Amino acid sequence: LATVWAGQEEEEDGLSVRSERLDLRVDGSFTHTMAHTFSISQGRRSPGELTESSCGGRWRLYNIQHLGADVDAQGDREISFARGEDSPPLLVERLVICGLNPHVNGFLGAACRL
Repeated sequence: LATVWAGQEEEEDGLSVRSERLDLRVDGSFTHTMAHTFSISQGRRSPGELTESSCGGRWRLYNIQHLGADVDAQGDREISFARGEDSPPLLVERLVICGLNPHVNGFLGAACRL
């Protein structure tokens, strides 16, 4: 399970790009970063400006503790995050993993949702 999950999405016909990176390490530590880059001036934002938030701490994997996408799903998992001592506030407290992700829950369906 320890791996880097990363993605980005273009918004508003290319006027900005949002990206996210979650680095889950084998020792149980993590870093989570969310960023937003602007292609052109938008309000107080100048072209190429990057806004970014990040946090770090400890993570743990559980069988579902809270209701997931499918209440009856046996393979759904939950990653819970605890804020590190010197970290800014968490960006998210937990993620529920449903569907395709053989590294986490062994399910070989059509899609994985976080």
